[in-house]
Amino acid sequence: MYPYPLPAPVLPSPHGHVYYTQFYMLAFALGQVLLLWAGYRRGYAWRPWLVLLAASTLAFILGTKLIALPLANWPAILTGQPWPTNPARSVLGGAVAGTLALLALRRWLGFSWHVFDVFALPMCLTLAVQGVGCLLTGCCFGELAEAGPAIRYAPDTLPYLWQLQRGQLAATAAASLPVVPTQLYSLLLYVGVGAILLATRRRVWPGGSRYLLYLGLVLAGRFVLEYWRDPAGEQVGGATLVLAGVALKQVQWVLLPVALAALGWWAIRIQRPDQVTVATPPPVRPVRNLLVVAALLLLTALLGPGALTLPEVLSVKATLLLVVGMEAACLLRGRQSRFAYLPLALVLLIGVLTSQKAAPDSTRQRYFTFSPTIIQGKYDQELQDAASSGGCSGGSSPAIRRAYYHRYQVAGGGISYTDADDPDGNRRLFGAEVLAGTERIDYRELPINDPFLPPGETVHTNKSLFDLHLFAERDRVLGNKGTLGVGFRFGFHAGNLGYRADDARDVTFTERRLVLSPDLMLWIGRRDRLFVQADMGRSVNGLGTIGSTISLGSGFGQTHGSFAQGGVAFEESGLGITQKATAFVSGNVRLGSSGLWVEPYAATSFSRTHRLSLRLHYRLPVQGSNR
Repeated sequence: MYPYPLPAPVLPSPHGHVYYTQFYMLAFALGQVLLLWAGYRRGYAWRPWLVLLAASTLAFILGTKLIALPLANWPAILTGQPWPTNPARSVLGGAVAGTLALLALRRWLGFSWHVFDVFALPMCLTLAVQGVGCLLTGCCFGELAEAGPAIRYAPDTLPYLWQLQRGQLAATAAASLPVVPTQLYSLLLYVGVGAILLATRRRVWPGGSRYLLYLGLVLAGRFVLEYWRDPAGEQVGGATLVLAGVALKQVQWVLLPVALAALGWWAIRIQRPDQVTVATPPPVRPVRNLLVVAALLLLTALLGPGALTLPEVLSVKATLLLVVGMEAACLLRGRQSRFAYLPLALVLLIGVLTSQKAAPDSTRQRYFTFSPTIIQGKYDQELQDAASSGGCSGGSSPAIRRAYYHRYQVAGGGISYTDADDPDGNRRLFGAEVLAGTERIDYRELPINDPFLPPGETVHTNKSLFDLHLFAERDRVLGNKGTLGVGFRFGFHAGNLGYRADDARDVTFTERRLVLSPDLMLWIGRRDRLFVQADMGRSVNGLGTIGSTISLGSGFGQTHGSFAQGGVAFEESGLGITQKATAFVSGNVRLGSSGLWVEPYAATSFSRTHRLSLRLHYRLPVQGSNR
């Protein structure tokens, strides 16, 4: 029996569990949140920062997989061939690819060298969380332990199977032989490097120095840990290579010079106070941002099946679509050059052309939908208060009449999950949307008996708008295919949805802020022919005001979901709104056979009330389903 003097705990078998995937997703989400927060703390503009995050994240993901594949296979899998079903991963490839992406895009997007330092601490914490998944799964396992801490693994794990194949273990063994817990040591390495970065966070160093320190310490630590890692547990360069009489693993021959170079460069830079610069936020360059977005969308489209898991695709494409929505909103609001329309059109064209996929055999549709949104509109209020007497205490207030001119504009986006049966038409949808913007309220006093006046010499105030919208929808076909159907939606809006004056003396609007509104919908008929629909909470004034609509719609014979509708919208909340009924038209149109849909909405009273909105829906099918 293998002589090991100390007790070694047995870790559970991952058979039937997804430890690695669970902690990978957790680490992935943690890293994104930490990087978003770090960029916010440094005052980075959201648009270039999100583009850089998406690019570096995509590079890191692909790097972890490419480094474990033969170089000869790269051209095929990068141009559409299927990737391995369960590809090996190595964080070393991710570190290299992520660093190269930052080097390539840093200057193009306007960032200083300090942007590298933003990634250092979040990467340490992310890798530490992922280390828990590696420990429980049994990948990257250590060699047989002779002394010191050790762990054993249950049957069907990688260490157990390798020891069984080598004849080191009996087929009836209840657990593997004790191995060095190299995954635990890696986890402690990342935590330790993170502690060093925190301890030195107040040191004034040239930009990029902390990233060099992080990179050098992590690679040096990995070099040492390779002495205890079993070659079968090493995904890259596990074979021994003898140079000048020194025997090291292939990966160690790479780790050692790179670690020394990073630490040496760090030591030289921190001794050069003349290179210390102030970390300044990058300028917003919409054309460059959108060109990078177009390139990333094209790259993800060229990758073969299996290159990215669903969480990875969701993270990268959601970030890119958010940038597209923000750039479109700034264009429509006149905040940037019209030249940005060209790369924006390029992004949309690539999104349409590269999202076309042949329908699989399955008739069940399951997909996520990302929906960037922009809304703008206006409406007026007219309020009049009669004169009042002060009573015994004296004093009085004269009659007053005041006009309020509301103008609002918001942008944001949402995500939803749909599970539908095709061709039956039964559908279940769950979604969430976040919108934010401003409402400008101009106001002026009016003569008591004169006509209502348009905005002129007015005073104004600006208010912030915010809407959190949660909803669920259900569609049912009643009877055989092609017969009557019915659908409904339940949800609510919450936040700063709109501001209303409730008397003619109100100029602060602090008491009349709408904070909660229901969202209800019912339709009945045939979506492809003719249907009647009623909504509550889909009004024309503000974001989620308590209004209602009644409309007729038709898909004009289309069965893939496109339709148009029109009707009347009624405003039910707010005193003195000058025009409470408006006509509206809307639709939802699929662009070709792509996964991109356009949903315009326009409402007008042909006088003082207008509302325009545009939603772009990008559908991302779940693997094994149709779009």
